[in-house]
Parts: sequence; C-alpha cells; structure tokens
Amino acid sequence: MDGEGNVAKGDSGAGDTDNQPSAQLQSLQQKLIVEVLEEFEGAINAWLDVHGKGPLSEEELRGILDLPGCLPEEEETLTWISEEKLQAYKENPVSLLDQMNANDAQQSLLSGLVQNLDDSQPVKPQLEAEQWAEAKEATCGYLLEGVEEALARLYVSIEGTKYKDGELAIVQRAYQKEITLSAYRGNKEILGAC
Repeated sequence: MDGEGNVAKGDSGAGDTDNQPSAQLQSLQQKLIVEVLEEFEGAINAWLDVHGKGPLSEEELRGILDLPGCLPEEEETLTWISEEKLQAYKENPVSLLDQMNANDAQQSLLSGLVQNLDDSQPVKPQLEAEQWAEAKEATCGYLLEGVEEALARLYVSIEGTKYKDGELAIVQRAYQKEITLSAYRGNKEILGAC
C-alpha cells in the first residue's frame, strides 16, 4: 500500500515464503537431476559390464574411465547403487530434489545452474562442462548415502567370505581329526555339527 491507501501491484507474499523454487525452476531442476542420474547409470553399467574382464577394447576402456571419481570402484557398491538408489531416484526424482533443496548451498547451486535454461531442450548441452561436473558432484553424495549400511544388511560374512543374505552357504571346518559342517541361510545357522 502506498501513502494514499492504494494497493500497489506486486507480489502478494504468497508462494516463495518458504524459499522454495518456483514450479518452472523446480521442473528444470528435476530435468537436470534425471539427466545426471541417467549419466551415472550409463557409466556404472558400462563399468559393471567389463569389470574383471579382459583384454578390453578401447571403447570398453573408455567406459571404465568414464566412471565418476566420486564413486568407488567396487562391484557390490556400484551394483547396489545402480539397482536400488538410481532406480528409486529415477522413479521419484522429486525425493532427491527435495533432499538437495533442503541444503541451502545445494539449492543455490541447482537454482543457479538451471536459472537461464530453456525447458524445452535437454539440460546437459545447455551447461558448460564445469557446471555439468558440479551437478554430478552434488548428486553423487546422495547416491552414496546409506550404501555401507545397506550392504551390511545385504551381505553376511562367514569366515572371511561374503554371502548374500538368504543365500545358502555350507562351511567346512576341520578341527584336528574332526570335521564339522555347518549351513547358514543369511545370518542364521540352519544346520550345525554334522
């Protein structure tokens, strides 16, 4: 309102009070996140396809080298990220976007990256290489969250060998002249002292 009691045109104060991005900005951020996730998925799958195999062609070697440096070169970890985290975030990118926007620095980064982009075009070609790398780096930490805990629940270690939880494992132990066999299903011994 001005000094004469007239209502001035402008923002009603509704909408951005929570410092949330606008619908168009959120749509572009979501598009960015999906493209980043797809690139991670391609790099991880290329790495998994040739891991432990050899000799490799130049194309296969490039695929291994394309694995982002923020990800560990561990088959179990990458498999879990690919099958669990990436799929969940691709099905619901808003959940990842909400986590990232909850962090002021991440929200500022995402908003800055997509601020002047055309919504009708793919995001990656509109960004500089350094900006794309920043988007990937910001996303990578969320892919790694909870990996160790999930793998600890997924795999059971019996005498130094990892078994997938629920997998049947038969372990032979020899004590002097006595041989003991035990069978495990996950964390539970189902057959002992045979």
